[in-house]
Amino acid sequence: MDADVESLHSAQWVNAGTPEVFYRRSRLEQPNRNSFNDFLIDDSDEEEEGEDEAFGTLESYVFPVEEVDLAVLLSDFRKEFVSDGLVSNICIRRKKLLESAIKAISRVTFCWNNSPYIEFVGEDGDDMGGPQREFFRLLMIEVQTTMGIFEGKAGQVFLTYDQAALDGHKYFQAGRLIAWSVAHGGPCIKALDPSLYQLMCGQEAQLEQFDCSVLPDPDVQSRAKRILQCKTAEDLSALQQDLGDWISECGIPGIFSATIGDIPKIYSYVVKHYIFLR
Repeated sequence: MDADVESLHSAQWVNAGTPEVFYRRSRLEQPNRNSFNDFLIDDSDEEEEGEDEAFGTLESYVFPVEEVDLAVLLSDFRKEFVSDGLVSNICIRRKKLLESAIKAISRVTFCWNNSPYIEFVGEDGDDMGGPQREFFRLLMIEVQTTMGIFEGKAGQVFLTYDQAALDGHKYFQAGRLIAWSVAHGGPCIKALDPSLYQLMCGQEAQLEQFDCSVLPDPDVQSRAKRILQCKTAEDLSALQQDLGDWISECGIPGIFSATIGDIPKIYSYVVKHYIFLR
């Protein structure tokens, strides 16, 4: 496990550390809830695939009418969609926590709305909130450090570009696990890069001021710095000759007709391509 992650106190995983982002409020209709739903998270090979029971359908949403803070949005969401009276009893084996969690949310009987009542196998104690918090905290650490879909250090995490992981539905499964945690008051991963987070939320990010030293790939770091250091016509000519094809492949074919005044925008496009579009 990453040394940075191991050194984090559990309280640090409660706040994802992402920038303030505003969403539009929608009044959401109550979904149909199942009755009491028990299941065991185990390490068997049996898997049951089925359609997710969604928190609500698109047709039940009312179009946005006002802007609200993310924390308020999540609070309202929990009040309307998370059941206080219905629980799912879940037994967890710590050694196979991630694998078991993925199997659990794939079962036909799984209900997203029910509050998870957590019991760690071989450990005594009722779940008065502590085991659930511990489960989601450990689950988010596992998602971030062992699935191979995130890279970068805590607070500046980016998504990897891995087609095998995409074919294996790892990005999708990670999103489902993170949503499960957040919906029930748990933490998120610790934490996406602020610029990436803003782009994912459909907001503008100030990429012309992006610090390329946080990029995980040293080769991309070096090339991005080369673009930033382009100050004269001679620098631009050398940049076009040395990195023109690479910059063009980042979705900027206009590099060969660019001027010095275009460099900040070219830099922001390269950053956006690498951290978000690719």
